[in-house]
Amino acid sequence: MGVLQREDRYIYYLVTKDRYFHKPTLGNLRRSLEHMLAHCRQHGVQRLAMPRIGCGLDKLSWADVSKMLDEIFVTNGINVTVFSL
Repeated sequence: MGVLQREDRYIYYLVTKDRYFHKPTLGNLRRSLEHMLAHCRQHGVQRLAMPRIGCGLDKLSWADVSKMLDEIFVTNGINVTVFSL
């Protein structure tokens, strides 16, 4: 995971696959999100906004990803807003 700080906000870059041409796995996504959670806790981040990660070209199931976001962030008191175009 990479992090870019802009003033009081963070932009997270999640690494979810071993090679650029591979598709991500739920396991790789979970590990990236857990690293993101650790950073959020360390820096007092309480709210996140993101698209439906992993569910477009990467073909992960939104039901699985949504459940994972709840397990990792919502149960730890971090509000997640997901948007779609």
